[in-house]
Amino acid sequence: MKKLQSISLKNYQLANLCKWLNIPLHGEEARARNQFIKLVQPNLTEYDNKRLDKARNLSKKDDRGKVLLKESEVNGVKVKEFDLTDENRVEFDSFMIELNNHQCVYAYEKEFDIIKKILLEDISKLTFDVYAGQIYDEICTTFEKL
Repeated sequence: MKKLQSISLKNYQLANLCKWLNIPLHGEEARARNQFIKLVQPNLTEYDNKRLDKARNLSKKDDRGKVLLKESEVNGVKVKEFDLTDENRVEFDSFMIELNNHQCVYAYEKEFDIIKKILLEDISKLTFDVYAGQIYDEICTTFEKL
């Protein structure tokens, strides 16, 4: 099989991969991980900015135009989130599906081979729920083609 000259990852894959790469590593592996995160960080920042901008634009506002937040509970933890109407929630959710599935393409870097090793040998020791396991499998499949 011909080796890929680039990799393509979706935004939701990038965010999870960077979270999973946050494990204790030594030397060359730690350096490759840090260089990989530095490479993808602009895409992650752009993702967060677009997500927050859209939520702010669609959120309910007070009389002065300030965004309203509401408290909710997620897994027993109180969190604040943007207060969206049902109609705006549908628009935001559609936007997020598109944003999450946006492809980010990266030209091959030698560090990708080390990231591949970390994925297949080190991260594989982590445990995943079904959804995270599917994402992990997608990412591994991409890196296995290198």
